[in-house]
Amino acid sequence: MGSGRVQFVYLLGEGLPATVIDSQVLRVLQRLGERGIIFDLLVYQPHRIGYSSSKTTKDRLSQLSQRLPGRVSYHVLPSWLLSNVSPDAQESDGGGSEFSFKKAVIAGGLDGRYLDTLAGRLFDTLLGGVRHAALQVRTLFVVCWVTYKLSARLLRGVPVVLHARSSAIEVATLLRRLLPQIRLVADFRGDSVAEYVYAHREYHPLGGLLPRIHRVCRRFARNEVRSLRVADSVQCVSKPPARRLKRRWPCAKEPRVIPCLADERLFYYHEQERKRQRVLLGLVGFTGLIYCGSMTAWQVPGRIFDLYKNLTQDGGNWKLIIVTPQTETASRLAMDRDLSIGENVLICSARHDDIRNYLVAADVAVLMREPHPLNQVASPTKFAEYTMCGLPVITSRGIGDLDQLVAEYDLGELLDSFEQAPAAARRARELSQLERERLAARARMLFSLESVIDSWSEVYRNVYRSTS
Repeated sequence: MGSGRVQFVYLLGEGLPATVIDSQVLRVLQRLGERGIIFDLLVYQPHRIGYSSSKTTKDRLSQLSQRLPGRVSYHVLPSWLLSNVSPDAQESDGGGSEFSFKKAVIAGGLDGRYLDTLAGRLFDTLLGGVRHAALQVRTLFVVCWVTYKLSARLLRGVPVVLHARSSAIEVATLLRRLLPQIRLVADFRGDSVAEYVYAHREYHPLGGLLPRIHRVCRRFARNEVRSLRVADSVQCVSKPPARRLKRRWPCAKEPRVIPCLADERLFYYHEQERKRQRVLLGLVGFTGLIYCGSMTAWQVPGRIFDLYKNLTQDGGNWKLIIVTPQTETASRLAMDRDLSIGENVLICSARHDDIRNYLVAADVAVLMREPHPLNQVASPTKFAEYTMCGLPVITSRGIGDLDQLVAEYDLGELLDSFEQAPAAARRARELSQLERERLAARARMLFSLESVIDSWSEVYRNVYRSTS
């Protein structure tokens, strides 16, 4: 719970995915709590097929409540609200496959076969208006839920500093406009328009995006401008979105760029631990190529397996380590390429606190993305975790600020095309053998929580002071 004079609230509209909560929220709120900035966490879950069972959710909430200094509240939106299907819900066939809007329609309870006909295309266009109205209703629904959760403090006149992340910014903006006690820290994690277009990449038979896509994208852009007008502080994870926000609303407060960070208490390099973990994982005498993350389409996971196969065909002594929540998808991608799982290909899942064991044991990390606007504004947390464990990273060009960081601080190899990946992996292996400790030290200076947590705490204190 927040202090008696002010309440800090972190609003998240992406559910409870471990890749988001554990790496980007939990550690940050813990470290802020150590400095007296105690956040309550409010999470709402967009309804979609396959969301966690109630028992799993209760266990997860219990774990978060034990680890966070503030309270945790959670709500699943009803299916009739036709909640957005985010790119986070996608899995991939490995090459960046498209994500059909048919899945979104089925998730809303409608028969996807309608979309296989010309009449279905007309239905899809008409559905855009219905969906727009449903999104408006959903926003009001969440506003009511958040207001109810904050009502005890609001009725007593206690100021509330609301940190809203990505999709939750629209809700927080409306609250900021309606309730004078609320102050808003708007945390733009990406480009909402680019993410929506990517997640619904279906085109009209006569060319161009479907009308409903245009409507939703215009709505996102309008909401972004409204948020910039009223936000008391604006945060971005890289320079490209900061520049974009300034262009969209030139009078907005200067966005503060805070990349996705890693906890230096958890992610660090230690030579003796590396030797021990290499024995446990059977990496002695091998070069370990590692990827940690989801199997979502824009991560092009199939290309990681293609890279490994290319390296081994040239007679290299490589082992591949994939740490992912979607182990079945990863296994299918490996089998599609005739790779034997368990011999030189390890596919597993792991708690966030245990991922470092795999990173310190490996030699080269992979971070490849599709060339798409949603990746041009990104700041992958896994890059911070990789490099703080001393791993050189082979990464695609055009991911947020990584081009400049990799080149300036010698943190790995940049790829202009996938064909360059095998040669880049071999060069990165040499860097790993020579520069491991120095690379980890440079990364800690750039991406550790300790490097920004004091100034970050001051941002919230300044926003709080503006309520006086």
